[in-house]
Amino acid sequence: MDKVLSVIVPSYNMEAYLPKCLGSVVVAPELMETLEVLVVNDGSKDRTSEIAHGFEARYPGTFRVIDKANGNYGSCVNRGLAEAKGFYVRILDADDSVDTAAFADYLKSLAEEAAKGDGAADLVVTDYVTVDSTGTAIGHPDFGLTAAARSLRDWRKGAERFTVHSVTYRTENVLRIGYRQTEGISYTDTEWIIEPMVTVRRLRYVPRAVTHYLLGRSGQTMEEKTYASHFGQVVDIVKGLVSRFDERMSQAEPEAREYLREQILVAVSQVYACCTVESYRRWISVDLGQFDDFLAGYPKIYREAEARFIPSNKFPLRHVREWRRRRSANTLRFFLFRAYKSLMHVLVSLRR
Repeated sequence: MDKVLSVIVPSYNMEAYLPKCLGSVVVAPELMETLEVLVVNDGSKDRTSEIAHGFEARYPGTFRVIDKANGNYGSCVNRGLAEAKGFYVRILDADDSVDTAAFADYLKSLAEEAAKGDGAADLVVTDYVTVDSTGTAIGHPDFGLTAAARSLRDWRKGAERFTVHSVTYRTENVLRIGYRQTEGISYTDTEWIIEPMVTVRRLRYVPRAVTHYLLGRSGQTMEEKTYASHFGQVVDIVKGLVSRFDERMSQAEPEAREYLREQILVAVSQVYACCTVESYRRWISVDLGQFDDFLAGYPKIYREAEARFIPSNKFPLRHVREWRRRRSANTLRFFLFRAYKSLMHVLVSLRR
């Protein structure tokens, strides 16, 4: 039977979490035949590869291990995409897991969609829950969708944005636009939840909490101080998304354009917010002025970001206006100081 779903599992030194992650996707044999799990071992130095190969030996028709040199998260996604055989593809982080019963029902929903061929949904959205280290649920995001949702136009503006834990794409669509995730840095999952959206004309929402997203793990990239200290990588990702935005919009299905625009603006506002709020700024070494100058080179997004976010007095975006005022004042003072120094140099030269 053809594979309905390819699950890409990027894995680096995940021996403590991988058994639970991979064990959670083991479902009934007839469903296992429709499933492909690609465990991409990113040059791990622990037992990650050994554990993954153990699952491959037990379930050779479902699990496949790809051992590769370290290249960070994006390189794992790219390698998985290159080898995926499923009609649909999604990512499951190695420190996360799925609710096995919900996952089985989700696979059945995907099979229903895949049977529609060209009429199948381009994007399938599922719920997820955030859990702590004990497995206790601590959050359940609301995407503002109902079971009647049929396109991205049905996403409610201001609701939770989709995440890597919630999206499943038609594999051929992702490959058709030449999608490649940035390699060598973290936080590239932002690209995954924005750029392939250009292909989405039809959407299906499956209101089941499939993924259990672990929060609070030591060393996790989303740990507050780690995130702040590596915020330059987040900025690089946002710059890439902005620089490719016009090209992606030219490829985008009409149903996806408003969602794409909204997500770019959210990503841009996140940079300003994190760089101007004191609790984050003490850890962040990003030069916000350089980012502001970069964004000014893309006037449509720059103006729309100003119109959408800067005039609002809501915390923390109100700080952006004050930062711009201070920056303008400092720029003016610097200009006047340089002009004064130049004038004094001319006067001294004339006296000689």
